[in-house]
Amino acid sequence: MKVLLASLAFLLGVATAGAAEPTPPVGLVTASKALADAVAANDLNAVIGLSQFPLKIDVYQSPPKITRKAFGKDDLKMLFGDRDKGILACLRGGPFARNDPKTASTPIFGKSWSADCDGNSYYFAESEGRWLFIGYQNSNE
Repeated sequence: MKVLLASLAFLLGVATAGAAEPTPPVGLVTASKALADAVAANDLNAVIGLSQFPLKIDVYQSPPKITRKAFGKDDLKMLFGDRDKGILACLRGGPFARNDPKTASTPIFGKSWSADCDGNSYYFAESEGRWLFIGYQNSNE
């Protein structure tokens, strides 16, 4: 009986070990930290340079996207609070998760990685060798 229980425990451990979240790409972590630094400095041009437009936005009663031309300081505040320290810390250190195309709210989010910062999800994807901020979703509403 002890051997059977030990074998079962071993098999369960092996099964759950394979379910661990993959390590985020280094470029993603670097881009997310750079975005946090740009937001902290209130540097609109740097945020624009780290983003892929149009940004996909999933927020109640907000337009579904923001174009580069329309992106301004009010959008920084809407997306990142008033340089919210918790959000910035999250963007600097994660956790990051690879998104599942089957469960993502939109197709573009299903092909990305995200940082979930207490219900504020920031999405990143690689484009032409660069990791860029591609969208935001507020799941608190």
